[in-house]
Amino acid sequence: MTEATGQTIAIADVVGREIDSTVVVPQTIRGDGLASILGGILGTSLIITSGENIGIVQATGVRSRYVTAMAGFLLLVIALLAPLGRLANAIPGAVVGGTALIVFAIIGVMGINMIKTANLHDRGNMYTLATALTMGLLPILAPGIFAPFAVVLADSLGLPILARFQVILNNGLMMGTVTAVLCNILFNHVAMTKKANP
Repeated sequence: MTEATGQTIAIADVVGREIDSTVVVPQTIRGDGLASILGGILGTSLIITSGENIGIVQATGVRSRYVTAMAGFLLLVIALLAPLGRLANAIPGAVVGGTALIVFAIIGVMGINMIKTANLHDRGNMYTLATALTMGLLPILAPGIFAPFAVVLADSLGLPILARFQVILNNGLMMGTVTAVLCNILFNHVAMTKKANP
């Protein structure tokens, strides 16, 4: 849901469309859910919004939904015809990897551009971004750094289920997202309420 939220807002920004995120984002998430159910019935994996598509739209300037539909049709044809599948599989890994590097770099630049719209002179926003980046990068730069915390917490409280939080603690995206959400609530909602009601 976090990924779908960010990507829906990002793609709307790329194509220059004004959206009401409180309406469009839940629609996107429901669409992903329904497509995942249908995909599961047909034996495929979960359907999610894709950050790569945002980078490709930004890089090429092609915004037509018909191009997306045609690309999907071509993928179906490739999947059903073995020689075409082998041809697609023959593309060197270096070519695919190089393309992915460019696309993900574009996504990173778009993220920086989105952050630029926030008022980082506001201390709450500054602390939220800094803390989220720190907590998100730690599992990547020092893998397993948070793993002992879940185990110690689970043992000290006698709740073994807390050890399962290692899945979240060892995922940089999850840690960054959860931290950003909690800090945003703390600095932009709790603090505002206290100021309004001293």
